[in-house]
Amino acid sequence: MKLRVSLLAPALVLLGVACSPILDVHGGAVAPVDVSSRSTFTVDAPAGSPPGFSGSDRSADVARRVAAIAARLLTSKGYSVADSSGAKPADLRLEIRVGRRDEKLAPVFPMPRPSSPGGYVEATEADDARVGALVIDVVDVASGLIVWHGAARVVIDPDAPIDDSLVERSTDAILATFPARR
Repeated sequence: MKLRVSLLAPALVLLGVACSPILDVHGGAVAPVDVSSRSTFTVDAPAGSPPGFSGSDRSADVARRVAAIAARLLTSKGYSVADSSGAKPADLRLEIRVGRRDEKLAPVFPMPRPSSPGGYVEATEADDARVGALVIDVVDVASGLIVWHGAARVVIDPDAPIDDSLVERSTDAILATFPARR
C-alpha cells in the first residue's frame, strides 16, 4: 500500500502542473426572460476586458476562440446563428470579455517545495500568479437586458502559447447550464 501512495503523489503533482487550474467558474440567469424561447444569436467578440482586468495582445485572439466554442455550444443546444444580412435577426447577443491581471493566490493545500539542497518546506504563503478572466454575457436583443452571465478565472502563463484546452474547458463550464432551446 505504501508503494502505491508514494507513486500516486508524484503523479498528482505532475497532473497539477500539466493542467492549468480553473480557479472559479459560474454561470446563470440574471433576468426573468425565458431564453429557451429565443432561436437565434450573434456573438460580439471582443467586447473589451472585464472590470479590474486589462487586455493584452492575446485577448482578442482568446475572445475569437471563445466565440467559436460558444457558437458551437449554443448550436448544439438548438439555437442558430443569426443571418448577418438581417433576414433572420438575432434574438440573443453574446458579449465576450477577456483580460488578465496579477494576483496573489494562496495555495489550496500545502505543497512540498524545494527550499534548499537539504530538504523541502510547505508552500503556505500566497504566490504571485497571472490570472486570466473570461466573461460571457448573453443579452436579450429585444429588451436589452443581460439575461445570462457567466465567468471563469484561470491561472495563465503569459509566455506560453494560448492553451486551447483551457479556453475550451472554461467556455464549456460557463455555458454548461445555459438552457437548451424549446
